[in-house]
Amino acid sequence: MSGLTFADAKRTGGTMWYNKKVLGFTVEDPVRTVKIDDKTAIPNGNFNITLDTTSNENLTRCYVRFPNDSRAIFKSPGVFPRVGTSADNNILKGYGLSFGGVRIHNGTDEGWSSGCIIYSSERLSDGRLKNDVDHCKALTKLIYDDKISKITVTNEFERLGQQTPNTNTGTGTGGMASVFDWIFGS
Repeated sequence: MSGLTFADAKRTGGTMWYNKKVLGFTVEDPVRTVKIDDKTAIPNGNFNITLDTTSNENLTRCYVRFPNDSRAIFKSPGVFPRVGTSADNNILKGYGLSFGGVRIHNGTDEGWSSGCIIYSSERLSDGRLKNDVDHCKALTKLIYDDKISKITVTNEFERLGQQTPNTNTGTGTGGMASVFDWIFGS
């Protein structure tokens, strides 16, 4: 996934879309053609998205509980998004690269990523994000409520030669970005 790499080339920024509306903003590690563990953005592609749990204590604050769901983990401890290509979404493969345990969760920059997609309601001027647990929980609820099961990672702005939307003004930042477009699955 090539995309907006900021001046320090430490991160790749993106925009998450759903039904032609901006949901939020993302940041990952830089794009690389050769994977460096915990320091490489996921590639372009079509991936499955599921909701499940984790043993990572730092991520449990993003959990959302669905008390009326019959599945135990949806009641307690809760769930949040996982992205992958394998049947259980534990592995994500694309463009000759392989990743394990890719999540969408809160954070501020690529230091929170370790291969995951960091998500927020606001992108700061230096490319980092506002740490926004509540916005991550709202994304989990949207995935659950709308039964979203697929995500496509594309380079749409680069393809169109357009600027990245700004969080507050709707104007461009002057760079190109990776764009996350949601696609409904079966």
